[in-house]
Amino acid sequence: MRHSYDPAGHDHALRSAVQDLRAHRWSGARDLMEITSGPAWAQRTYRSQVLAAAAAESTVIDSWATEDPTSYTALLLRARVAVHRALRAARIGDPQAWQWEEQARRFSLKAAHAWADDPVPWVCLLALAQLDVHCERPEHRERPAEVMLPRGPWKLLDEAHRRDPFNREAYHRALQFVRSIRPPAYDFGSWIASHAPAGSPLHLLPLYASVQQKNLQESNAAWRYEWSQEGAQHTIQQAYHWWFLPNADRRTQCVVEDLSHLALSLWASRQFEQANRVFTAMTPYAAPEPWRTVAGGNEHEAARLLEQARVEAQNIARGREGHQAPPSRPARGFNRLFGGSSA
Repeated sequence: MRHSYDPAGHDHALRSAVQDLRAHRWSGARDLMEITSGPAWAQRTYRSQVLAAAAAESTVIDSWATEDPTSYTALLLRARVAVHRALRAARIGDPQAWQWEEQARRFSLKAAHAWADDPVPWVCLLALAQLDVHCERPEHRERPAEVMLPRGPWKLLDEAHRRDPFNREAYHRALQFVRSIRPPAYDFGSWIASHAPAGSPLHLLPLYASVQQKNLQESNAAWRYEWSQEGAQHTIQQAYHWWFLPNADRRTQCVVEDLSHLALSLWASRQFEQANRVFTAMTPYAAPEPWRTVAGGNEHEAARLLEQARVEAQNIARGREGHQAPPSRPARGFNRLFGGSSA
């Protein structure tokens, strides 16, 4: 089966806007973003991230901002594009990465002041925190209320959380920060997931952290054995029962990369019936991750592993559909982990 590696997934309106940007047309992105706001903050956050990635190789957003200097949406996407470029530059060791970082921070702060309700500028600022590995900026060394956490950009996370509680990307960016200064980050992901409401994609955070932490290789047979252990199975079942099942009628709104992480985890832990359901919800789309990481960065092997997992889950699941009781919910009581002194 040929998979479509399209981050827009089932969001056809987003796909159309991405195609427009690649053709150096920005009106589609403008129209899409202007109809995507509160209470659809999660969708707005993800759409802006995908649009920025599509525009990062061109000057289309700069052209838009020049033609319409009063447009908040153009300003926001300039911030998004600059963040994307800063992270990419840092990843490849570009000596000019700091310039992109400063530009991204400037645009993000300007956007945050221009529209106080929008969580996206704060998500942008959170994304930049992982570049400050020595926590030189005061906003990146705030003292958390939770004693097990390191100092970090917790007030920035608080700003995003207040505008959109449990914003998916905000907590993923926080996970990236924690991993950049104090790996492993699995405990942080598990702790956040334990407080996330039913239906939240943050129930998948431990799965992301596990892949990032282990930097797994397909040739290492031990990794699949580890995911079949009781503790890992419970974590995977929590993600399935507290995220996937509550979104039964909204799976076309799920981020493909989230579905992809859950599918791999279920397949690797030999929970084939559930894995098959997730693969079915994902089809015909797919995400490069986590298959690429598991395959050691080899794109061909990643595609082969994805198809192997899909076919194996489908074949074993046929005639074996079962039911498992949902795992127990952890104790509630989400203490305020943000804020505190930066001293």
